[in-house]
Parts: sequence; C-alpha cells; structure tokens
Amino acid sequence: MVQHLIYQHASDNVAPDAAVAVQTGVEDATYPSANLVDKNPAKPAQLTTAVGAWTFEFDAPQRLDLFSIVMHNLDAGLDVRFQGHTSNTWTAPDVNLVVTIPPYREDQFPYNPWLDIASLVPVVANRTKLWWRLAVLGTNSATIKVGEVWLGATKRNLIRNLKWGSTRHEVRPGIVHETDHLVQLKYDHGVVRRMVTFDLENTDEANAAVLSWGRSCRWAMRPTLIVPNPLENDAMMVNFVNTEQEYERARLNYNLMTLSLHEMSRGLYL
Repeated sequence: MVQHLIYQHASDNVAPDAAVAVQTGVEDATYPSANLVDKNPAKPAQLTTAVGAWTFEFDAPQRLDLFSIVMHNLDAGLDVRFQGHTSNTWTAPDVNLVVTIPPYREDQFPYNPWLDIASLVPVVANRTKLWWRLAVLGTNSATIKVGEVWLGATKRNLIRNLKWGSTRHEVRPGIVHETDHLVQLKYDHGVVRRMVTFDLENTDEANAAVLSWGRSCRWAMRPTLIVPNPLENDAMMVNFVNTEQEYERARLNYNLMTLSLHEMSRGLYL
C-alpha cells in the first residue's frame, strides 16, 4: 500500500482555539499551559510533577483527525494517552488512544509522536468531542515538559504520491575555530533543525491542492505539520522555506514542483 505524505493547512490546527488547563498535576507558573498552543515548540509548558494531564475545552464539540506532540521530555514507552469526552470527567472517556513515545535520537532529541485519529476512530461523530485531554498516566523520570500540541481538525494526504525519493537535511549549528597550530576549538549551540525537500509530479487537481496548502500557510509565514512517512512515528512542525513557489506546467494535466520545508526550532533538548 502506498503511503502518502500527510500535511496540514495552518488553519487545521484548532489547538489555539481551545481553553487549555492543567487537569491533574501541578503547573509550573513560569511555563504555563498556554505555551502548549502558542505555535512555538521551543517554549514548553511544564508541570512540577512527573504525572499529569492537560485538558482542551472547545466552545462546541470539535472534530479531530490528527494529533501530535511536538518536542517533549517524555520517557520512551511511557503510558501516555490522548482522550476525548463529552464532559470533563475522565474515568471512562469515549476516546482513549495510546500515544506511543518512541526511543530518543542519539543526540537526546525526541521524535514527535502522532496519531491518525481519523483512522483509529473512523466514525466522525465519535471523534467530535467538547473536551480533549493529553494525559501522562505513567510516572516520567523528570517533571513533565511538552513543547507544543497540534490538534488537526482535518487530515490531508497529497493526492499524488511524491516522486520517488526526497532529500533530507539536518544541521546542528556550532562554532569551530581552528588555531594556527591546527587545534579545533568547538562550541555546540545545542539545537538541531531538519529539512525536507521533495519533488512532486502533480495532476492539475493535486497541484491546486498543494498551492492551497501553501497559501493557507502564507507560504513561509505560518506553521504547518507534516508526516513525511506515515509508517514512522515522527511528525514535523515546519515552515515552507521560501516566500514564493514556482511550478512547471510540463504538459496537459502534468505539473512539476519542488517543495522545501524546514523544521521550526524546537530549542534545546528538554
């Protein structure tokens, strides 16, 4: 089965529309709940406890298709749930999904776990809830920190699959100064950024969908979320690299386009 890249319009993220609050655990006032939905994964929300939960209350029942945690310090394999319910009572939530926390990268940065809610809860009415909750039920090895939560109201797949292959780029900025005696003095800034570049061979319909995606983000101005490979438990909160985009109308109903997106800074590892 071909796995198509998953992407989001900027407006698909309804997390900023919710009233966010700590439901269990104790909030660190320096890193409040609002940081979960400020579109800045480098500025985390934090608890002073190793177990806890945040709730997201909407003005009306809200359909969700996609969920992701972007930057965190949760232990790999920890019992973490994303839940939905008709009220702020969580003894038996209508939606109770396991969020698998993957093992960390070798540089101590986490992967960003995500859930395809649309596939896990296929009936739309069953994934349309007034209340949603991110719950850390297991005991973390440190007080809980989460950079950003993405709540996607609409799951989107590229209509046409990527041209085979993509270019991945990763940078860890630092200063390397070489002395006259060829001794390298190094300073690591401690941050990492990933980039994805891929070629598309689009039908007119697919081309219009990609242009709509870019315009919804004002190209480089607003964040989007992508899952480059739906078989991997790693989403990326990204921006389009360029403030402009071109494509080639190669022939009838066949358009060529190259897209480049780079990951928003996730700051230092938590």
